[in-house]
Amino acid sequence: MNIYGRTIEDLLAYMDEFSIRCSVVSCITRRMREDNDKVADAAKAFPDRIIGLAHIDPSLGNAAVLEVERCVSMGLRGVKLHPWFDFYCVADIDMTGAVFEKISDKRIPVMVHSGNYPMSAPIHLTFLAREFPKIQFICAHMGIDNIAEATITAQHSPNVVLESSGSSSAGQVELAVKRIGADRVLWGTDPPYGKFVAEFYKIMSLDISEEDKKAILWGNAARIYGVTT
Repeated sequence: MNIYGRTIEDLLAYMDEFSIRCSVVSCITRRMREDNDKVADAAKAFPDRIIGLAHIDPSLGNAAVLEVERCVSMGLRGVKLHPWFDFYCVADIDMTGAVFEKISDKRIPVMVHSGNYPMSAPIHLTFLAREFPKIQFICAHMGIDNIAEATITAQHSPNVVLESSGSSSAGQVELAVKRIGADRVLWGTDPPYGKFVAEFYKIMSLDISEEDKKAILWGNAARIYGVTT
């Protein structure tokens, strides 16, 4: 497995350096089938440390639906959509609907890159969450520079949680926690782009309880991905 020049061994070393027990991993290139195979192999080799997500491009039509099916059969435990990278609008339900139907049928979570208009605005998830109420949507990066919109989305959509990596304001993350509850916020680091120290202390700096910090840093993701403690 190689992500932007980094191997699975590099990732495990990174995790060991910062005492990270388990990571949620996906590859984002245009070699989706090959990348999904590599993620599945890594998850099989290190089942207690790697949770694999399938990178899916709904614009590929039925091939994307079949790829969800294939990836779930390989043990991948969720889907990652990156509308900005793959260049489609996630709210174009004529294009994306079949993939969301398959995700709903499989009862797996879907992480959606957010914050790049017009392909993946947080508000798009309000519409999708209503159309697919059985799906657990994860709004990656909390909209990046639009945490307020992501927070409003979560307030109106009980099946949407917000992931914190790349979000620019600890103060707005704290406000989101107070408005939607700590159980609706997930911590992430997003390497190789994000850095552990910055992302970790963003959460640790919040004026919230220690129990809420534990939920954000571990408990919520463990619940969503079925990790036993």
